[in-house]
Amino acid sequence: MALVPDGARVVAAPTCGSPSTLLQALASHSHRSSVTLFTGLQVDGYPFLDAVDPDRFRLVTWHVNGRLRGRVGDGVVEYVPARASQVAELMTTWQVDVSLVRVSP
Repeated sequence: MALVPDGARVVAAPTCGSPSTLLQALASHSHRSSVTLFTGLQVDGYPFLDAVDPDRFRLVTWHVNGRLRGRVGDGVVEYVPARASQVAELMTTWQVDVSLVRVSP
């Protein structure tokens, strides 16, 4: 996480491609620097959700499920209504600095 700069705009792969370990590390690192995370559906239960803070660790999602619904309603999590086919174009708009992906050995 030392390579993720303060104020970084980070996108993470959603669903079964979610880089769970990296997302947990990003959340742990959020007390040292501010980050905006853009991601969709997380099937691993959003292990970083407790770290979300509108000032330090922003979460922007294009998929809201039951776990996020209350946080979107409270304004803690931001929702962007978009289809998966629009995400590549949105990444250009969001000017992403870091992309987190899952790879296998």
